[in-house]
Amino acid sequence: MNIMSHVPIFIMSSERSGSNLLRVLLNNHRDIGAPLSPHFLKTFKEIIPYYGPLESEMGELLNDMVEVANHPYINWNLNFDHQAASSEVQPARFMAAYDFIYRQKVESEGKKHFVSKDNNIFDYADLIFGHYDNPKIIYLYRDVRDQAVSWMKTPTYMLTPKAVANHWSKEQRKCLDLYNTHSDNIFKLSYEELISDSEQAMQAVIDFIGVEWDARCAQTNKEKAPEASRNEFWKNLDKPILASNSKKYLNYFDKTTIAVIESIAAKEMRELGYDLESNGNYKQNRINRYLWNKRWVERSKRLKKEQLKDNELQYSKSRQIVELQKSKKENYSFYY
Repeated sequence: MNIMSHVPIFIMSSERSGSNLLRVLLNNHRDIGAPLSPHFLKTFKEIIPYYGPLESEMGELLNDMVEVANHPYINWNLNFDHQAASSEVQPARFMAAYDFIYRQKVESEGKKHFVSKDNNIFDYADLIFGHYDNPKIIYLYRDVRDQAVSWMKTPTYMLTPKAVANHWSKEQRKCLDLYNTHSDNIFKLSYEELISDSEQAMQAVIDFIGVEWDARCAQTNKEKAPEASRNEFWKNLDKPILASNSKKYLNYFDKTTIAVIESIAAKEMRELGYDLESNGNYKQNRINRYLWNKRWVERSKRLKKEQLKDNELQYSKSRQIVELQKSKKENYSFYY
């Protein structure tokens, strides 16, 4: 096998699809570093023009990226001279800075290859393929009905199963279209495959990446997932893989809710190999739709309020990003 010296690896998925489980398993590999994602792409893409010429402002960009990565919620613990390092970032472009900081992180842990789990990778394919000749993208997808269960148990910004289904359907379409265009660089993997036969699934993933197999990739490791205590969403990352963690929707949702989800997402569900419980054409009348939606929104808002304290560190991270983006725009010389 021809082992590449540096392999940029990206996890492309919707939220609540098991991407952090996949990240943790990859991080167990002796040569692969898969830290928590600071979501550099979503944070910085729109504000890069406000930095001015990166040939002279690279140090400031590196400083801001490191501050985002070192937030206690992410906790990369990076420490280097940003101005001195700026000359090492060539060409003076955002993706070169992105690559440089990820390399700094994984090399500080004695590893060769990095994994990025930025949200909405499918929206940044132009940046990824514009910078890397042969990126490795793992497209991880999950049954939308189980994903909706996860959202309804811990709602943050999607408050109804219908909202989840609409979001999931649009994102899977972007992923599938990207896969059809770049199939040589994208590996499709379902969450259900990952948990039901982790060793077989991870062997296929590692073979796709092009590095040697490491059996530690097939199981979680408590010492390798200290972030499990930082967020309700990550509480199982240091526990054995739950092979039966699928089809939860059958006991959580009533038939109407399942039919509503399937009526929205049927096309992508079928394309990804998921069987429907309904005919996929369910229609609610106006009154039933209003009452159904109202019930879910009220329930989710109440639950979100109850969980706010537990997720304070995550919301603190979100505020950091908002404040950074606002500051860059307001301090720009030509800001109106």
